[in-house]
Amino acid sequence: MQLTPVSAPPGLDAALAGRGWELEAGVSIQIASLDGLAEPEAPGVATAVEEEPDADWFHVAGERSRFGEAQDAYRGFLARIGPAAGFALARLGGEPAAAGLGVVRGDWAGVFSMFTLPERRRRGGGRAVLGTLAGWARRRGASRLYLQVERDNPGALALYAGAGFREAYGYHYRRAPQAP
Repeated sequence: MQLTPVSAPPGLDAALAGRGWELEAGVSIQIASLDGLAEPEAPGVATAVEEEPDADWFHVAGERSRFGEAQDAYRGFLARIGPAAGFALARLGGEPAAAGLGVVRGDWAGVFSMFTLPERRRRGGGRAVLGTLAGWARRRGASRLYLQVERDNPGALALYAGAGFREAYGYHYRRAPQAP
């Protein structure tokens, strides 16, 4: 069950906890103004945003990420987004390192599918993808960004805080106890 600050009835979360429902996956929904975001320069990191996901983008964001177990479904999801999507890829030394997806709808741009290959982390790839997506969104008329990030991902939380994101609200899940 997904629980947000406006879940009803009041006290639902505590009642579920009291009945043994396990807490899972705390998520922070964060927002930022594009006014405060700059396209960072990272030595040795080259980024680009394309209208379609190429093989290198899909390798990072689709095969190596949490979507690796559901690649066909993920490809179908990406195909349905249409022309509002931008697929950002960062390369380190010419090799794919980090990827992200931007979707612009009016004044807002969503940032999704951010993933840096574990062996290439802490080299500026994720920061470069975020900055590149911010510039891409700005050129398409957006002035604000939003994203969701798991609360148990300190690296991503630090990246987004450093870029000027702040939490708008959060949610979490509770899972029913297993039957004996």
